[in-house]
Amino acid sequence: MKKILILLVLSLVLFFGCIELNLESEQNEQIEEQGEINLEENTTANETEEIEVEENYECSDTDGDNIYEKGIVYYGEETYYDSCENTKYVNEQICKNNKPSKIQKSCPEDYVCESGKCAEGDDECFDSDEKNYTTKGTVTYHDVEYIDFCTSNRNVKEYYCFNDEMKVIGHECKLTEKCNDGLCEHWPAYCTEGKGSVELDDHTGVKQAKKDYCKDDNTLVQYKCDGEKTVSEEVECDSGFWCDAVDGVSKCIGCEYKANGANKDSADAFMFGNEIYADKCVTTYVIEEYYCNQDNEVESIRLDCGDLKHCTTKLENIYDPELKKYISVSAAYCTK
Repeated sequence: MKKILILLVLSLVLFFGCIELNLESEQNEQIEEQGEINLEENTTANETEEIEVEENYECSDTDGDNIYEKGIVYYGEETYYDSCENTKYVNEQICKNNKPSKIQKSCPEDYVCESGKCAEGDDECFDSDEKNYTTKGTVTYHDVEYIDFCTSNRNVKEYYCFNDEMKVIGHECKLTEKCNDGLCEHWPAYCTEGKGSVELDDHTGVKQAKKDYCKDDNTLVQYKCDGEKTVSEEVECDSGFWCDAVDGVSKCIGCEYKANGANKDSADAFMFGNEIYADKCVTTYVIEEYYCNQDNEVESIRLDCGDLKHCTTKLENIYDPELKKYISVSAAYCTK
């Protein structure tokens, strides 16, 4: 009988032990499953918050989002300053995701925005541009707005605050500026091209004029306008043309300008293409004159000196573009 009781007790112990093990196993499985679910949820959240970071400049803020200090955000070579939107709001420059950003914040009660920060005081007078002549500003004084305006193309009326009172001052823009819509702005210089010259007017009262000129017999220096400045370039004359001044204008001219016509009283020599043409004595009293016709071609004609004149010669200097120097040539003319 005792053996039977002992076997019955052992059976009960084994039965309940197996139940506890099954329960623990099921709980562990549930915990593992729940852990997998939570892990998946966290992974999804991290992916949503990820921000792609590209290579760029380092963004830095001097005041760290402090509305009571006028700060500066630096980003590469760019600078961004805290500023006032009006007397109640400040435009705070900050760094967000390593890039410049702007947020608008309101100043606390009994504070006003001035000079890019919230400061203790009242809002009786507020100047949006802080007496900046190159910005069209508005002064708010006792709820009335006063806007900067031009009195002429060179003068601006500037409203500003001083000791919490509204003031106004007349300001003359710089010589290179003009007044437009209540502010002094850059006044572009005027460059005009004329016949063989250019003229630059930068509004300083002195116009700069430059004329084309001959660097040598074969090179013309020309001026032209390039925006708000003048530039020059060298132009090589074509074969058969020379650089010379005609009626006060330097240019590349052809044979009809270079030769002195069929003038028997003048000793003329010139170069056309690669040939040298010089007046010459045919006899003591006859001269052969070389000249250029209207088609830029060289012609010659024989003339009697007449009037008791005779033909003689003298040296004339002409420019040889190939040798790039002057050479002396004997040329004839009629004289008494």
